[in-house]
Amino acid sequence: MRSRRWPVPLFDFGDVMFTTDRAEVERMVVRCGGDAMLVSDTALGQSFALPWRGRHLFLIGVYDGNPATVAHECAHAAFYICDAAHVRVDTALANETFCYLLSHLVARCLATRS
Repeated sequence: MRSRRWPVPLFDFGDVMFTTDRAEVERMVVRCGGDAMLVSDTALGQSFALPWRGRHLFLIGVYDGNPATVAHECAHAAFYICDAAHVRVDTALANETFCYLLSHLVARCLATRS
């Protein structure tokens, strides 16, 4: 799978796009007016909140295929979505701690299945 797109859940103000292709993330960041340098060559995944045609685009890129990375980047996207919807969330550094904690929990839960 390369990329999929769907409306923002719970709120009607944009789209979520998920991709496993780092080059696609870079293309979308640039198309939305961002700097290609924002896309890391070494990150396992990245998430962005971008303006797109007068609406929001929440871009989730996961490059390592790990479900724990998916959880981590989706958590970032959820924080971005809540912020855009004016739902009060802490978008400071505690956000990163939460995302890493979630990814570790998901990884441990998935490891118990095998």
